[in-house]
Amino acid sequence: MAEAVSSAYYTHDVLLSVAIALALLVGLVLVANAYTVGNCVQALLSSHRGNLQKAVAAHDVVKSEGYLQVALAFIPTSCK
Repeated sequence: MAEAVSSAYYTHDVLLSVAIALALLVGLVLVANAYTVGNCVQALLSSHRGNLQKAVAAHDVVKSEGYLQVALAFIPTSCK
C-alpha cells in the first residue's frame, strides 16, 4: 500500500513538472513574439497612406504629397 501511494506521488510530481515546463515554454514563445505580434496588429489597424506619410516624413529630402501621388499610383486597387 505504501508503495502505491509513493508511486502516485511520483507520477503526480512528474506530470506537474512537465506541465510547468510546457507553461514556461509557451510563455517564452509569447514574450519572444510580442514585438512581431504588435507589428502585425499595427499593420492591420493603420492605413497604407498613413504608413507612407510616416516613412516619408522621416526623410527631409522628399516632399510628402508629391511622393504619395506617385506611390499611390502604383498600388493596385479594385474596380467597383
